[in-house]
Amino acid sequence: MSNSTLAQRQAELVAALVAGGPLPAGFDRRRVAVAEQALRGKRAGEVARVWPRLAAGLREDWPECFRRWASGRPPEGALRDG
Repeated sequence: MSNSTLAQRQAELVAALVAGGPLPAGFDRRRVAVAEQALRGKRAGEVARVWPRLAAGLREDWPECFRRWASGRPPEGALRDG
């Protein structure tokens, strides 16, 4: 596999994980979905640290609310995502 092909496959995987891109061929859908959920959870925590009142206002609903909002949206940094 050439470096350009590898870079393209990596970009496709990143897009699937954080931006709602299609699942690249050869990857396990369930495992990618688990990783995607974990990354959205991490992102929710980062946004909560920057916007504590936003997260506090939603209390226990914050993580799931943020995960739904972030689905298919590429990260723009915690400040902008908030």
